[in-house]
Amino acid sequence: MTLSAFVVDGFRVDVINFVSKVPGLPDASIKQTWREFQPGPRLHEYLQDIGRILKEYNAFSVGEMPCIYDPKEILNAVGFDIQELNMIFHFEIVEMDIGVGGKFTPKQWQLSSLKDIVSKWQSFMIDNDGWNALYLENHD
Repeated sequence: MTLSAFVVDGFRVDVINFVSKVPGLPDASIKQTWREFQPGPRLHEYLQDIGRILKEYNAFSVGEMPCIYDPKEILNAVGFDIQELNMIFHFEIVEMDIGVGGKFTPKQWQLSSLKDIVSKWQSFMIDNDGWNALYLENHD
């Protein structure tokens, strides 16, 4: 068996679903969370611009997209024919053990929860010509 080396040129963009802001940059009420400010109104316009540039250089892109749990919404950015991002990091797996007090309070979970999340995302992306990146600890 021989191993061949290859190089992948590309970019990773953090929290890309927050890049587009609501016009006028309104203040949030104390009860609003950062989850309510994404995806912004021009997100896909910006991602299409990025995708066009990266395609010129045959570069790969992976975007970090927290707070999106609907696979159809993510497919809007990573669908094969969309040509915005090639792949995304989502956070559903690493958030399944977050307790009611936030990320520093644990919550019990079952192995079946992990299986359900992985199955949901892998099946959806395979069926819809999209890619996602799975990880268990640190996505960096």
